[in-house]
Amino acid sequence: MFYTKPVPLDKSKHQNLKLKSKRNFSFAGQTNSVPLGATEFFNCSRHHPVMFVKNKAEEYIPIALLSLAAKGHELGDDWQDVYVPFYVRRYPFFVESSKQAVVIDEECTDLQEEEGEPLFTEAGEPTEILTKVIEFLDMTDRSYRQTEEYCKALKEKDLLVPFKGTVKFSNTEMKLDHMYVVDEVKMHKSLTDEEIVQWYKKGWITWTIAHLHSVSSIDQVIKRLKAAAAAKESAKKA
Repeated sequence: MFYTKPVPLDKSKHQNLKLKSKRNFSFAGQTNSVPLGATEFFNCSRHHPVMFVKNKAEEYIPIALLSLAAKGHELGDDWQDVYVPFYVRRYPFFVESSKQAVVIDEECTDLQEEEGEPLFTEAGEPTEILTKVIEFLDMTDRSYRQTEEYCKALKEKDLLVPFKGTVKFSNTEMKLDHMYVVDEVKMHKSLTDEEIVQWYKKGWITWTIAHLHSVSSIDQVIKRLKAAAAAKESAKKA
């Protein structure tokens, strides 16, 4: 998602490249959910439900559910007063783990040579801003790898079940049974005492609690949807 022309960051090719820093996430305007690292669950849980979905390989991945709309969301371009997941914050960069290379989106207008913070010094060394970007990318990549291990454990224990709740707003009812949540009762029954200790030490118990707590944030999603609908209706009458 989001990357139109991803290429490896090359100091010889991108020597003069600069980054314009601004809080504008318009590039993510057409998505209703984004992948999430498990280390983000608690911060995310206050604003977005943390749900699980299956990818094409039938593996589970956690997502932040931004909206109930089929496409897009109600957060605007600046996502004011809500948690912004790593997946969105890292753009226009990401790490190609297999090659240990930093990748950029060459089509991103925040990367250009006219204005902004330089990525490289005249000597071709990373500047402070690029160093901070790389540190953030490394942290994000570690989180995703930890999350992959966590999701595999949930799958092995068969702890993910379709979400059975029905979301109601206005005159509409919506089922989200294509998304999955942890079966807390089954988790308590299936984990041995030794496994509980292992899961606790790895952070998996904490992450699961945060995930389960986050489901109530569907109310926040509905509030945003209603506010957007009201604003649209008001604009029509004006």
